[in-house]
Amino acid sequence: MAQLPWVDFLQLQSKAHLVAAIVLPTRSSSHLLKLRRLLVTVIEEGRPASDFATAIVRPTEVAQIQCAFLDKGDADRLARLANARPQPQDLGWASHRAFTFDAGMELALAGKLAT
Repeated sequence: MAQLPWVDFLQLQSKAHLVAAIVLPTRSSSHLLKLRRLLVTVIEEGRPASDFATAIVRPTEVAQIQCAFLDKGDADRLARLANARPQPQDLGWASHRAFTFDAGMELALAGKLAT
């Protein structure tokens, strides 16, 4: 399905499933964009069943790449690949999981695309 702009997707937030990539250590803006493109490619390779959106956000000093999905199965697929763990349900999403997006995870996800 289609990748939607983040601001449009936020209107669907209460029905959507969030998988947040917590980027550690701190990366440059250009590297964050590269990581976001990698996640979009991983998502698209999985042929999502429904619309999704991604955004680089900084809810704290630590940057996140948030990936939101209308279809829970699409969110589950990324969560499994990244070994994401459940997070508290205080952000208004239907579900919320997160993983650490470090150099090892970057290599692992890039490697999955190469196979």
